[in-house]
Order: sequence, then C-alpha cells, then structure tokens
Amino acid sequence: MFVNAKDATYLQYELTSTENGTLATTLVRLFRGGTGGQVEGCVVDEQNGWLILGEEPYGLWRYSAEPPSDLDSGEEDDTAVGYLIDSIDGNLFADVEGVTLVYGSNSSSGLILVSCQGMSAYNIYERAAPHKFVGQFTIRTSEDGRVDGVTNTDGIAAVGTALNADFPRGLVVVHDDVNEAPDGSVNEQAAFKLVSLADVLSQELLALVNPDWNPRSV
Repeated sequence: MFVNAKDATYLQYELTSTENGTLATTLVRLFRGGTGGQVEGCVVDEQNGWLILGEEPYGLWRYSAEPPSDLDSGEEDDTAVGYLIDSIDGNLFADVEGVTLVYGSNSSSGLILVSCQGMSAYNIYERAAPHKFVGQFTIRTSEDGRVDGVTNTDGIAAVGTALNADFPRGLVVVHDDVNEAPDGSVNEQAAFKLVSLADVLSQELLALVNPDWNPRSV
C-alpha cells in the first residue's frame, strides 16, 4: 500500500493479517516522487510491478513498486528513479490529478487514464511501456440535459469489466467540482459522475481492455 504527502514523499506499507484476523501494517520503504512538486493520484500495476503517479505541476511518472532487496524496513530509498511517461511540456495539462488503470487480457495490454484538471479533460496512455499517448476525452452534458458536464476533476477510477446494459464495456467514475441542475441552479456539494467506458474510448482502444477482468482478482 502506498500513501503520499504533498511534499512528494511516498510511504510504502506491507499489509499482513494477524492470527486473530486484524490487519497489521509495516513501513517498508519511503521515497520522494517526481521532481518534488505536489503529488496527487497514483495507481499500482501489480502485474508489472509499477507505481504510476501524477505530479500536479509537472507530469506522469512510473516507479518500481518493489523496494530494493537490501533496503532495511522503513529506510529511505534514495535509489528510486522515476521514468517520466509524459509532462505538461508534452501532452499533459496542469494540474495533473487522478490516475487509474484499466486492465487488459495480459500485462502488456490495457490503458492508463489521467485527469488534466486545468483542461477538464482526460488523457489516455497505453499500459505497455513506453506508455504511448493515444487520445484524450472530455465529459459533456448528457443529451437529455439532465446531467451536467464534468469540470476540474480530482479523482478518477475506471474498470473495463462488462457490468450491465448501461455499462456494457466498463465504467469510468470521475469527481465533478460543480454539480449543476437542468434549471441552472448549482448544488454546493461536488458530485461523482458515472460514464460508460464505451462512450469515451474508440473501438480500437476498447480492444485493449479485458471485459472479463475480475476486479476481485487484484
């Protein structure tokens, strides 16, 4: 499990179960992510052993999710070197916020989705290294006008599993900072919007997603 702080410090914990069924945590590693700017969302790709994280003012990074074998428990890992997937000088727009992984049929297929808060848009990257940028989408007001468009997203989560008639190829859940009603009034509370994955991905990109993936397998 990874926990981050605004100063870009990441704490990595090992989770174990005790004999009486309670959860125990052990700090196994800490390191500084990105260039040291404020970090936001992150996601772990367990099959590939990667931690993928967003640095708000700079870009999207990949780190090894495995601590070095010679690292003492809880010791700072000064050997952690990140691979820069993309930056605001490339295809990203600040602030870089939420990050999520959509699984494919194997460790080389699937997609990474990233929230670009300043543009109210979402970037799409191939899961397989070198994580090619393959598209971008926004979420507009629904055709019937009952659900407003999405702006300034922080968190994002997605699953490619076939769920039901509304989400036949998976689901994307995003934070929306302004929840506007059809009459133009605004709810003071932010909202979460649910969108079919098939509505934001092309058929070519959907082919990289496994509709039979079991989220309980991770």
